[in-house]
Amino acid sequence: MTKFSITSAAVELGVSKETIRRRLSEIGIKTGAGETFTLRELFKAMSGDPRLELTRLRRAQADAEVRKNKVADNELISVDEAAQVYGRKLGAMSQVLDAMGAQLDARLAAESEPIACRKIINEYCESVKKAGREAQ
Repeated sequence: MTKFSITSAAVELGVSKETIRRRLSEIGIKTGAGETFTLRELFKAMSGDPRLELTRLRRAQADAEVRKNKVADNELISVDEAAQVYGRKLGAMSQVLDAMGAQLDARLAAESEPIACRKIINEYCESVKKAGREAQ
């Protein structure tokens, strides 16, 4: 049975010695000085556990199917679509805010009571919220 050192395995497989050490350690094989490894051990270390890889693949496929179903059921939207929706809402709110300055100044100048001023400001705040809700 042929055995390989870390160095000979690295040369034969075309990878770094550190990669060989790390992969062997990951599957529980000691990599101390003078250790040698069978071709089976090296293959297992470099190719991974087929059962684990199959489990990962199945999990990724299941996750992809869940995402696909959420998109189909309109539970999940793209970032671009969300940005468009919020952009429209914020645009409508911005228009109300831009128009509000002069109107608010004129109405507040005519009032001397703090309660009346607060009521006017609250009305304008509600109009901004309403613009955001109604924007399509």
